[in-house]
Amino acid sequence: MAITSVLNQQATIHRKALTYSDSGEPQTAWTPIAVTVACAVEVSGRRLWRGAGGWISKQTARAFFEPETDLRIEDRLIVGGETYLVAHVADAAGRGHHLEALLVKPL
Repeated sequence: MAITSVLNQQATIHRKALTYSDSGEPQTAWTPIAVTVACAVEVSGRRLWRGAGGWISKQTARAFFEPETDLRIEDRLIVGGETYLVAHVADAAGRGHHLEALLVKPL
C-alpha cells in the first residue's frame, strides 16, 4: 500500500530563522517553508505533572509523511489549527517508505 493513500491531512511546516530588528538586534522568527504538506497525525497521549512553577501538561502525537518531506527536529507543524513542535524525525521502517515524527504540544 502506498503511503499517500493514508495521508489524509495537510500541514504547514515552519522553521526558525534568524532575522534582525530595525535596530540591528538578532531575533528568531518562524518562517513557513512548506504548505499543504500531506500527512496523517495521531494523538498518542497526554501527560500532566506538577513542576516547580505549578502543573505542566503536554500532548504527544505521531505524524506520518512522504519520505521526501523536508522535516527537521525543532520545526513547528500546524495541522487542523493545532500547533506542534517536532521532537524526533526518522525513517521508521528503514526502507524509505515514509517518515515518522514525534510531536509535542504544550497545553
